[in-house]
Amino acid sequence: MTAGSQFVVEFIFSMVVLIVAYGTAFNVKQGEIFGPVLAPLFIGTAISIGIFSSGTLISTGYSGAAMNPARCFGPAAISGTSASFDGHWAYWVGPFCAGAVNAAVYAIAPPHHKDLYEKEAKKATRGRRLP
Repeated sequence: MTAGSQFVVEFIFSMVVLIVAYGTAFNVKQGEIFGPVLAPLFIGTAISIGIFSSGTLISTGYSGAAMNPARCFGPAAISGTSASFDGHWAYWVGPFCAGAVNAAVYAIAPPHHKDLYEKEAKKATRGRRLP
């Protein structure tokens, strides 16, 4: 698998995890619907399915999407060979680019209940001066 295709796989699966995380755990309205228990379950399931499907269904000899730079840096650093760092940039750049795209999407097209966020922010800062 080439480094470019590794980047695409990292980007796609990191984006899926970020969409699930922001859609369930970091979303006030969805937090009210799902509660505090289901969000970690959904995020863990998205990560598990991403690792399984990217590692076993896409290509043989590819360990799967890391979706976390630390997850791929540790084994590469312990192995100590320069060959283990070949194409390693894809494991770093893919999740960071996915995070940037996800942030841009949420900034350009905020959730449909933006007024709820603003109301909660006003309620949280009522009577206090912000620095």
